[in-house]
Amino acid sequence: MKPRIGVYLSVGMATRLAAAAKRPGATKSALVEAALEQFLAIDDANEESPSVERRLASMSAQLEQFDRNLRTVNETVALHARFHLAVAPIIPAAAQPGACALGAERFDESDRALDLPV
Repeated sequence: MKPRIGVYLSVGMATRLAAAAKRPGATKSALVEAALEQFLAIDDANEESPSVERRLASMSAQLEQFDRNLRTVNETVALHARFHLAVAPIIPAAAQPGACALGAERFDESDRALDLPV
């Protein structure tokens, strides 16, 4: 059994409800229940909306902070590279092939087995 609830309506609203209930298959209770369901569904949607907006704003702020941090890291690496290039001695032309071979040997990982944790 459904709970019974008494409500007070204005005369104009009571007249409109009675006229709508005269349609076939419509009752006052069904009309009021449908109207309340629609009203409360809109209310629920509005409550969730700020939460989603807050989350999106938070994610946007996090992405902006990440972007700033990434730019800082990029600039730091660039400054380090410039400093390293500025203080490293110039290799004579005769020693360059040997230095290139040594560099290729150090950075060639294709011949070595990678020690990855399993």
